Order: sequence, then structure tokens, then C-alpha cells
Amino acid sequence: CQGIVNVSSPHLFELFTPGVLSLLGVLVLTEPWWGRGLRASNKPTVVFSWLFGLTVLFCFVFTSWQGPSSWTYRVDTASVLTWFEHVVFTGLYPIVPWFVFASFGATVAVLSTPQRHAFFRTVSVIGLTVSLAILVRSQRTNQVWALPTGNAALTFFPANAPFLIAAMTGVAMLWWCLERFRFADRLSSLGRVSLTVYVLHFVPFALFHQAETLHGWSPASTAGVVLGYTVGWIVLGTWLAQRAPRFTIESWMKRREPS
Repeated sequence: CQGIVNVSSPHLFELFTPGVLSLLGVLVLTEPWWGRGLRASNKPTVVFSWLFGLTVLFCFVFTSWQGPSSWTYRVDTASVLTWFEHVVFTGLYPIVPWFVFASFGATVAVLSTPQRHAFFRTVSVIGLTVSLAILVRSQRTNQVWALPTGNAALTFFPANAPFLIAAMTGVAMLWWCLERFRFADRLSSLGRVSLTVYVLHFVPFALFHQAETLHGWSPASTAGVVLGYTVGWIVLGTWLAQRAPRFTIESWMKRREPS
């Protein structure tokens, strides 16, 4: 599936660039190792806190290990060694630090409903406090608050420590809202075909990735197109799950599972 994404978006990726689907595959294969402590512990939230804290500390102390904040560097796969480095540390979605989001999900999975909600509140309060402090500091020092790449307090490539804190806060708040207001029930069909939607939504990019430049779209127009594109895939994904589930990647993979 990662290969399909790469081929359909050659303006973004090289043929063998490891991406988020590569990350998910590696996490599934290695889950018996990294998930063991969470499953065995009677205090999974404490285990997660240590994992997350050590990961944030790693990103603060060993920034150079994550590679430069450059898209070109992160998609380049000139050798097998480079590919492995990108998978583990220096790629778009390397195992370190992105595995902490999988460990967050694994932690939530073993908690009762009251424990989950208390966990979400704790993560949200601490994360919002730290993120607000980072925002204030960036304003006082005239530093850009957030950028995908470049010189900013928060960067996505690489996922630096402030970004991890803000992102984990957002995940906790969103998860709590979904459970509290029952939005998850309305999106459950979409969730069952999320891999199909992710792979297919890249295909039009190969044809229209220069549309913004060619047509001189304003920021408002660009935002409108992005919103419409997102809503369109939500509708299409829900339809696929409910009306044509046999034609999804998930269904194809399930048919090939050993019985």
C-alpha cells in the first residue's frame, strides 16, 4: 500500500520512501515487543508516562538523530541503509518518536471507561499547559510557532518534542470528545475503510497537485478546496463501507488471512 501511495504521488515521494503505512506495518509486527509492558502492567498509564517522557527527552537531547527539517532529505532513499535510517529515526514517520501514539492507543485499550476519561483529562490539562507556555515563549522570542519543516517551535518533519506534546494533547482531547458526544458512532463506518480512503485520496494529487499554483488560488479558496476534498472522502468512505465493502483494501486483506 505504501508503494501505491508513492507511485500515485511522485511529486511528493520517491518509489521506496517509507511513510505512515510503513510505520503502521512495522508497529503491527513489533507490537509483541513494545506492547508487552503496557499489557502486563497493572498501572499502564504510568508505563505510558515513562515512555512518552523518555521519548520527549530524547527529542530534546538528541535532536540531530532525527535529521534535518527538510522534506527532500526525508523522502530520499538512495540506499538500503538510508531506508532503514528513515524507518527508525530520520524519515517522514519514523518509529522513534511516532510509536508513542501507538502506545497511547494501547494504553487506552486496557483502561476502563472511568479510567480512560481520567487519563484523557490528565493528558489534556498537562499538555495544554505546556503547549500554552511554548506558544507564549515563541511569541516573545519572535519565533514562528508551527511549520511542517523549518525553524519553528513546533515542526512536523521531524516531529520535535513540542509537537509531540501538542499532538498528544490533541489526540486525548479529540478521543474524549468522540466518546463524550458519541461522534464516533457516526464515523465508525469510515474507520473500517480508513486504509482504502488513505491510499485512494492520494491518487488525484498526481493530476491536480499544481492546481493551486496554476490557478492562483487565494488562501480562502485553498482552504475551501481542502475542506471540500476532506468532506468528499468522508462521504465516499462511508458509502464504500456500507454499500461496497467487498471492493476495499481491508476486504481484500481479510480474504487473504490464513483461516
